[in-house]
Amino acid sequence: MTNDGRVRRRTLVIGLDGATWDLLGPLCERDLMPNLRALRDQSLWGVLNATYPPVTAPSWTTFATGVNPGRHGVFDFFTLEPGKYGKRLIDLAQPAAPPIWQRVKAAGGTPVVINFPALYPATPDCGVSVAGMLAPNTDSRFFSPRHLFTALRPRVGEYQIDVRWPGGGAEALPRYCRAIAALTRARTRWAEAILTAGAWDLAIVVYVTLDRLGHKAWGVLQQLARGDDKPETELTVAVGEALTELDRGIGQLLAMAGPDTDIYLASDHGFGPGGEVFEPNVLLAERGLLALHGGRTALVRMAKRLRDGLIAPAGRVARKGWGVAPTTTGRAFAHLVDWSRTRAFALSVTDMGIYVNQQGRFPQGMVRGEADRRAVVEEVMACLAELRHPLSGRRLAVETRRREEIFHGQWTEAAPDLLFVVEGGALHSGTRTHGARVHAADFLRGDGNHRQEGIFACRAVGIGSGRTRHPWAIEDIAPTILQRMGIPGAAEMDGVDRLGDRCSERHR
Repeated sequence: MTNDGRVRRRTLVIGLDGATWDLLGPLCERDLMPNLRALRDQSLWGVLNATYPPVTAPSWTTFATGVNPGRHGVFDFFTLEPGKYGKRLIDLAQPAAPPIWQRVKAAGGTPVVINFPALYPATPDCGVSVAGMLAPNTDSRFFSPRHLFTALRPRVGEYQIDVRWPGGGAEALPRYCRAIAALTRARTRWAEAILTAGAWDLAIVVYVTLDRLGHKAWGVLQQLARGDDKPETELTVAVGEALTELDRGIGQLLAMAGPDTDIYLASDHGFGPGGEVFEPNVLLAERGLLALHGGRTALVRMAKRLRDGLIAPAGRVARKGWGVAPTTTGRAFAHLVDWSRTRAFALSVTDMGIYVNQQGRFPQGMVRGEADRRAVVEEVMACLAELRHPLSGRRLAVETRRREEIFHGQWTEAAPDLLFVVEGGALHSGTRTHGARVHAADFLRGDGNHRQEGIFACRAVGIGSGRTRHPWAIEDIAPTILQRMGIPGAAEMDGVDRLGDRCSERHR
């Protein structure tokens, strides 16, 4: 019961990291995902716009809190290291904005959160909480309460946090995709065991299957969706197995939840092809916004940092999360840059942002004051607007946004000064300082990348079905769930209740 005596709606959220209707729609029509198709056809469904840019950590955090990154402070899996030109893995032990499961707990409900990508450590004393890719291993604080994990493990089997690349080149891809299928199967097995171990009011279960497949095997996913008349290969069979396991998991969770439970499907971002990489630091160096040391000086600095243990040699990864590595956060190139002559730079391949080297923010900041900072941002935007492909000469479509245009709240100034998306997300972002400004993605980067347009679906009593006229925003999910559950907090969020009186039918 809610505080005003109404019956609380039990709610199950199935998170599909990296899902897009551009792929899932054709797969459903070809009956390759029958459980998903049945859920979609019984639901109100449509496009769910991710945060800008479409990055996993801020998007899932916005999903959970209902507020924009300027209020919750998560812009990447990493955060700036004070006094350095680098980033460290983000600490989410004390979130700046309360996630929905804490609000459910505070209202007397029981939440269950399984494999949430933007969570570590697991939230103690808050129902059942299981971290995702930020957890280092199963010996860590990834599961709460720990006694439940200990009790279920002998019966359910080993818990798998995520998958890692097995090594090698293209020949290893089928093995990797089979590992994704096994991960998906294990996720369902553990979710069922946890959800049947006790009563719950809100359950969130996240699958990373589509994201992992999308990054490495987007072309194969497209082939399956089109129904190309090509012979089966070891790879297409492995990818199909992973999709089958995902659809089977959806069906099993729906059956377990029952017809009286509100069901939501949501993704943190969409997906599409992505076979090239844009190197913003190369462009900034060409335009005089980023300065590099001379060759011999850079080699001496690298040798000294290796000697002093300040950067890790190849093969030694100084990280604590399962699925993200600090080699993406500036540490590998910081010694190459002459920071005293640098005005702008990119630090991370996962935040899609450019920082201004401002005094007071960075140790050798050379840009003084807010007016000068804004002037540098405008100069960088002008450079990006003129970006051309080095081979074809074609001007690339680069969307840029100043941080103050898209974020608001106490953490806005912690964001990169400028955010960008190239060709709608078709180009990955890199942190190299030398070479071509645009180049082909290597095999480990893969052939797929994030897009803004994710998915949602909602099956609930009295809601109806069909595709919505307008996209929802990812910050709308949390307030919509809270209002349906009769739990306070929606009015404090940036999103709106898409199923209630505050949102007219034409905006659903």
